[in-house]
Order: sequence, then structure tokens, then C-alpha cells
Amino acid sequence: MVREVNLRVAPGEFAYIHLEDGGAAASFFSLLCGVLPPSKGRVLVDGLDLAGLDKASTRRQVAYVGQGCRLLRGTVLENITRFDPKAVDQALASAELLGLREALGDLPEGYNTRVGDRNGASISPGPVQRICLARALCHRPRVLLLDQVDVSMDAASRSVLYDLLLYLRGHMTVLMCGRNPRLLDVADSIHVLRRGGLHQANTEEISWLKKRFA
Repeated sequence: MVREVNLRVAPGEFAYIHLEDGGAAASFFSLLCGVLPPSKGRVLVDGLDLAGLDKASTRRQVAYVGQGCRLLRGTVLENITRFDPKAVDQALASAELLGLREALGDLPEGYNTRVGDRNGASISPGPVQRICLARALCHRPRVLLLDQVDVSMDAASRSVLYDLLLYLRGHMTVLMCGRNPRLLDVADSIHVLRRGGLHQANTEEISWLKKRFA
């Protein structure tokens, strides 16, 4: 359960949120995605209440990537575009940001390789997370929510994620919880969600987090 949360993130900022409770994490991101309506208060994106937007509008405004990301049945490119042929150029640009051409170098047909079913190519967790990140970025959302996306990543994918977050600063609002201590140095603000309440981390808490995830 999440309660007593008052968080304001300016456009283009990167906010790192340490979530001590996995259940609270699920509830927190469900609220931010507009999936779970708040019993009190509002969730606003650029002044617009998510409760007043339809699901399609919310998906255009807010993109979410979790740690258990799954691929859709189709090609790698179709996974990134969500089967929208008009989004190919945007998809390829997002893929390049995440170094997918190199990460998928062993696949027989590159971006046209089929994935997501028993007959599809097998891809390790790190590149799978990169594909899901490219999918989230493809349609240029205003807000990007990242729920422990780096947990199953290899070192190379974590380095790519770090560079991506640096690139997005000032261009896209990002809220993330994760386990990479390097990300704490990139964040514009660091918060702790404990016992359902959210507060901005003090110097001692930030130092503790860096040691914990080092």
C-alpha cells in the first residue's frame, strides 16, 4: 500500500526512487501509469490529471518498463514499433540509442529476427531489456518509468542504460528505482519510499544506498 506520497518532478528531471517494499513498488508505479486510481489526490502529467485521460492518451504520455519485460510474438523491429509501420524510423533511432545493433549482432536476421515464441531466437535478459526500453522510447513519451530494469542486465547493458539516462536528462522526465549505485550520481533527486510514505533522501541515506548496491 502507498500513502502520504507528495512528489513533484520537473520536466526533464531524473528522479531515483528507492523502494524498500516490492508490493509498494508495484502500487507506486501502477498509480503513476494511471492503471490504479488513487483513493485520494491526483497524478498529473504537465498539469493533466491521468484520471481524465483515456488509456491510449496515457500510454502516449507515460511509458513503463519493468524488470520482467517480455517480448511480443514478431520480429525485433515489430516489438519496438508495437507493429506500427509508421514508427520504423523512430524505432531504429531508439534502437541505436541502446546499442541494439551490436547487442543483437549474433541474430541471423538482425532487427528482422523473429522472437517471442518457441520458434523465435533466444535472447539473453540484458538485450531483452534493451528492446523493451527501445519500445518504450519509440513513441516519445513525456514520462519514462523504470521499475528495476537493471536487475537482470549484464554489465554492458547497465553501461548502456547509464549513458541513456545521461542522454535523456533535460529532454524526458524519468522516474526509476534500481540497483545500480552509479545511477545515484546521475539523478537530479533521490527519494525513499518506506512504510508507504515517500521522502527525499538525506546525505546519510544516499551514502547507505551507495554502499548497499555497490
